[in-house]
Amino acid sequence: MALTLRFAFDEDPLLGRERVGVWREFYDDDVLELKIWDAGFTWGGRHGYQYQLTLNGKVIFSGDDFTTPLQMYTDPDELAESILGALGIQEDDVDPESFEDYTPEQLEFTREWGEIVKMWGMNIEEGSVSGQSWRGGDPFDEEN
Repeated sequence: MALTLRFAFDEDPLLGRERVGVWREFYDDDVLELKIWDAGFTWGGRHGYQYQLTLNGKVIFSGDDFTTPLQMYTDPDELAESILGALGIQEDDVDPESFEDYTPEQLEFTREWGEIVKMWGMNIEEGSVSGQSWRGGDPFDEEN
């Protein structure tokens, strides 16, 4: 059984940037978590975002290279869907060159979790998950 929670923010006090949100997917005994921040830059008519995907607290993917057209993704759930779709690609989805920079752990993750990550993103966009505002504590803190 899977359950997703979404937490929304105004600003990350450590980065001084807007936090777009945190999404947690509880899948059996495992927890997937996606964190997204505004990266604070635009490039060629595109807006940049930072992201981090963890499995049970271990960082699998992290970067500041996800960009969207400036007029798109005013809805945080649409942005999360897009990032999860990109992070959930599997070796049979695209050319093998797409995985040249992946670590062995990332390759193993895509084999085991890729389909689940893609489905999680689609469920967020379809609105079939529960969204909640964060109250009390900071989910970016390792204690939460």
